[in-house]
Amino acid sequence: MTLTGGSDRNRFEELKALLAGLPDCATVAPLDCRLSGFPSFFPGGPGFCGSEFPVGGVMFIGNNFGTIEQYDALPSTVREFEPEVTKRTENKTWWDLWYLVLPESGIPIERCFFTNAYLGAIVTDPERAAKGKKTRNVGALRAERAYRSACICALAGQVRIAEPHLIVLMGGHAPKAFAQAFPQFGPFAKGGVAAMQRRQPIGGNALALAPELRARVLVLQHPSNPRSDTSKREQGRLLKAAYGAAGVQA
Repeated sequence: MTLTGGSDRNRFEELKALLAGLPDCATVAPLDCRLSGFPSFFPGGPGFCGSEFPVGGVMFIGNNFGTIEQYDALPSTVREFEPEVTKRTENKTWWDLWYLVLPESGIPIERCFFTNAYLGAIVTDPERAAKGKKTRNVGALRAERAYRSACICALAGQVRIAEPHLIVLMGGHAPKAFAQAFPQFGPFAKGGVAAMQRRQPIGGNALALAPELRARVLVLQHPSNPRSDTSKREQGRLLKAAYGAAGVQA
């Protein structure tokens, strides 16, 4: 089968069905795509712009959604997100994607799907809360093994449903999760982001992810990484090269 792109709203319903297969986990709160606006990362919201899912497009994969407090606060940030007026400190990931990375790439936003490897929000640590400390979204997601395993299976399902021509792994954790879902990526997921980027060819690694699905897989620094704006634009140019090599159709 040749993947030719196109759009299909039903794919989003298939994605939401994956959430039903996730087990309960004491440290992770389930998300239900309640955010109606864009931009958003699935499963906090749809993860794509418009009324139809961008089949055969570009799939951006982060680590996890963040804390449940961040999710609950989103009506005043993402749901009403306007790049021209939203402060960079309110939503750094999206601000840097919107203004620095994506403009350099030339990728139409309508061909993008933004999602996470781990499909839940971090529950506040009661011990930290008792000490007046916030639970932070840093490091690997702390979750029970059964939950993490279910998310890895769901990640493979997300790729199967989206049929992306280009997969963008953002930050140091997403490549490790992706390698669990697709062991053929394992040799390219060693070390930190800088090491992975040094090894990957221009345009990313071309991999057969399934008998009827080939895709370019590119590792990028996470947009929220505290690097210079110049460096983030360089990440956008890496993305542009991979987009051209992947041959994503409009």
